[in-house]
Amino acid sequence: MNFSAHHPRFHVRPEKGWLSNPAGLYRSAGVTHIFFQHNPNSTIREQVHWGHAASKDMLNWTNLPEALRPELEGVDDNGCWGGTALAEGDTVKLVYAGVSGVSNGVCQPIVATGSPDTKVFTDKSPVQVEGRQAEAAKLGAPCVFVHDGFRYAIQGGQVGDEGGVVIYDANDLESWHELGVFFRASEAPGALSAPNWEFPQLVNQGGRWLFIASLRQRDTFKDSVGWALGTINFEGEVPHFHATKAGRVDDGPDFFAPKIATLDGTPTMFAWAPESKVRPLGEVAKDGQAGALTFPRTISIAEGPNGAAPYFAPFEGLKKLRQEEVSLEQVQALPAWEAEFTSGGSITVGKRIELDVEAGDRILVDASLVEFYPARVGRVPHTQRLDPTAGISLEVQGATAKYWKLSNGTETTD
Repeated sequence: MNFSAHHPRFHVRPEKGWLSNPAGLYRSAGVTHIFFQHNPNSTIREQVHWGHAASKDMLNWTNLPEALRPELEGVDDNGCWGGTALAEGDTVKLVYAGVSGVSNGVCQPIVATGSPDTKVFTDKSPVQVEGRQAEAAKLGAPCVFVHDGFRYAIQGGQVGDEGGVVIYDANDLESWHELGVFFRASEAPGALSAPNWEFPQLVNQGGRWLFIASLRQRDTFKDSVGWALGTINFEGEVPHFHATKAGRVDDGPDFFAPKIATLDGTPTMFAWAPESKVRPLGEVAKDGQAGALTFPRTISIAEGPNGAAPYFAPFEGLKKLRQEEVSLEQVQALPAWEAEFTSGGSITVGKRIELDVEAGDRILVDASLVEFYPARVGRVPHTQRLDPTAGISLEVQGATAKYWKLSNGTETTD
């Protein structure tokens, strides 16, 4: 793996090119597979493929050949965009949004079929969609889920002039029927206000449903990811989500388009950590690689001071990266480190991120990528890319912590 000071060492990222949204996630025979939007030829978003990485421990990742590739004059010749990976026995189906040169930018759901051993998925079938409604527009990456043995698909985008989600009968995975509007911004608490909802995800825990969407604003510097907790009424002709409360999944500027799958019973989430929006594009192009995925996070619904809320925790296995305990003074010279706080106070990371911390909070730094994980339900994680050229500093006011150098024992030096 080729490194620059900006490139994370322990996160999923390709050897070269552009990475963005995680596009599919599943586990088979003890191996976790994750797919992501990827341009192997450039550090800009064009001719989007699906990159593919696999791991037995979600710590050490192996990059595999691009699983989906745009086909010249095919239904996806302008890109293989976001979607879902479904593993059923020995069969893997990648359900994704294809864009062709004759589609005027409209996403065509496509199903590509293979197995856990398939490197490049070439068996592609466009989904036949019936009952399209004119109210919904700019629909994007599909998400597929099952309830009571019945399969549904949802797509986010614009419903009228607001963000919303459309739901389909997808029991036949290659022939969908649009049922109607599943959820829209005007029905949601204010934390989900946006003109466009992208990459909707659902988590069901004991009948309590967690809805997550990436909120596209007209000013991309204000894009964010929101959650809503609620119920789904499956009794009528159109299944409908009713939200009871909402909030932010992450309040940092460099967390977007999370993908969620249940791995061995645990809802697990990865998201896109783009290059810092303030980093010059020419500098990124010179480095030859842009974007990474966050560390995996697990999701639960727990009771907090204001009632039930989602809790986004760092994957427990990340503690295995702790190579040796170090002092606060040594942290800035390290390319990757972790702090776990033993008492509360405030911190400043890299001269730019100011956070209040409590006992049990953790912060992990891997090159330019900073991820903060609060220990208490109701507080919000923070993800941000910083300039690591001189190291990522940590200033501590009032708090105490333990510090570790991070290593998986396999990384190389520059």
